[in-house]
Amino acid sequence: MWTDEDKKRPEISFVIHNIIPLFEKLGYPKAGDSENLKIQSDIKIQMGSETKYPDLVYYYRGDPILLIEAKRPNKPDPTNQAFSYIRLFPSEKYSKNKVRPKYFACTDGPFISKFCKYTPTLNENTGDIEDNFLELKEPLTYQQLLEELGFTDTKPELTPNNFYQDIFYNIAKCFLNKGDKLESKYILKTVLQIYNYLRYRNNFTNYQPYIDLSEKPDRQQEIYRALTTFDWVNCDHKSIAEEFRNIIIRAFQAGKLNQYITPIEVVKFMANLVDLKTDNSVLDFECGSGGFLFAALQNGISPENITGVDLDELPYYSAKVLLALHLGAFEKDIDNKIKIEKRNGLLNFDKQFDVVLSNPSGSSKYPDEEHNDLQKVIKDLEIDLDNNGKNDSTVPSEYYFSIQRAIKSCKVGGKIAILLPEGFFSNSSDTKLRNYVAKYCRVSALISLPRGIFYKGSDTKTINSGKQQSNQKMSILLAQKKLEVEPNSGIELDNNLLNNNVFLASISESDNLENKLKITLDEYRNWQVEDSLDLSKKVEPKRGTILPKKPIQQELIKKELPLFKEQEENPKTNIVTRISKGLENLFKN
Repeated sequence: MWTDEDKKRPEISFVIHNIIPLFEKLGYPKAGDSENLKIQSDIKIQMGSETKYPDLVYYYRGDPILLIEAKRPNKPDPTNQAFSYIRLFPSEKYSKNKVRPKYFACTDGPFISKFCKYTPTLNENTGDIEDNFLELKEPLTYQQLLEELGFTDTKPELTPNNFYQDIFYNIAKCFLNKGDKLESKYILKTVLQIYNYLRYRNNFTNYQPYIDLSEKPDRQQEIYRALTTFDWVNCDHKSIAEEFRNIIIRAFQAGKLNQYITPIEVVKFMANLVDLKTDNSVLDFECGSGGFLFAALQNGISPENITGVDLDELPYYSAKVLLALHLGAFEKDIDNKIKIEKRNGLLNFDKQFDVVLSNPSGSSKYPDEEHNDLQKVIKDLEIDLDNNGKNDSTVPSEYYFSIQRAIKSCKVGGKIAILLPEGFFSNSSDTKLRNYVAKYCRVSALISLPRGIFYKGSDTKTINSGKQQSNQKMSILLAQKKLEVEPNSGIELDNNLLNNNVFLASISESDNLENKLKITLDEYRNWQVEDSLDLSKKVEPKRGTILPKKPIQQELIKKELPLFKEQEENPKTNIVTRISKGLENLFKN
């Protein structure tokens, strides 16, 4: 009840007699507890040329945990002011471990009007990590707040929301200085910091990049609290891994890095296209952030049968963390269970695999000036496919070697699904490489993907022009290896080996991509059985099924997955009776 006497109280009296009792009911420290409750002039916050004093700050063991900004009824909303106090809080002076409070609350007379949590978020358009807050539905009791902050014997369960709000971007922000955007070097530091916590749980503070912040102990403490607050063991590891994957995609997209991540819909489609079996051995020789390896795990393949390789640190550690989170692997299990190598994936492998899934590099030249290992690469791969004594190219492209690597790494009878620039299927300069594919593989399907699906905003390496935006036209090649590769044997083709049907599909628009890929997958499976297409076939959703137009699907596409209620037109599909007849210049006799 708000009385006339309450209205006349001085501000300090109003805070003591009205606001503190309001929070006492939720279990917060009482007035007079100077160790755990600071009132007004106890704390000074500099805002420009002005000095401000928050009404209340609650503490726990020397660290601030909740800031209160109190207003009488019908006064301006104090939310922005309280949030500014959080952002500018002088932690080095008023915190034992040099941390800022993560929560703030506002009052409207005798009521708690807002209870909020500080959550830095990524602006995907600018690449900035911005200060934001999340308004909670209900105020937290003192005990609930301590549990949320990990100050109790029982740590709160790690959830996807916690991982996004309290861990990834909180850590990333600790590595940024004013004006910095989330560039690749900061993403790497963030991912590496999470990796080191998973790999070296009890002494992760002895490793970089944590020790690089030794002159900024407040940031070190923020990272420490972010990583140690939650229970990483007893949680839904698979959902945490999904969230990490989504975060990496957003971070790469906003960072405008010189590489792209294969869209989740395409990854899942390709994993189903090769019809992965639980006992298959799977290789991605340029695994990037681990999308295809992740799909293999989701499809029930044991981690010891999955191998990934990447040369660069950022994708290597991203893939390691992704798989570790999915498996709930910690410490030495990360190295023992997860077979991801940090090296050039074009170099020789000791074994061959049942399935090769990859989105290999497609730059116009092999970057030997960067890697300085071209001679190692051509010890196992060829540079004169037609065996005429002359190199096929003065400067071979990356995908020239990648296609050879995919075929050599696959067992006879095994399957290969790789993404290639569409120009590969028609450029005269790639005739020898196409013949190489036709000699050693039975091509089963070619599926053309729409432009612009590789995350607009990321730069990609292209075949002909170096760097450009991600509107390059890409296609999926699905093939089965039929012969073991014989080095230096030439690429002359046996016409009898080319008499097989090929499934062709073209998806021209990116809208509702997952639905269109599902239709294409159904058509391909039907074609496998009947060796023909029923273009009049309409696959209706199950009754009562209402799916959003653009879902973020959490499971791999399965045969029984219903289509969207809003039916799209079938993608254009076709078959040819002879590869060289169906596509001009493709595997020319």
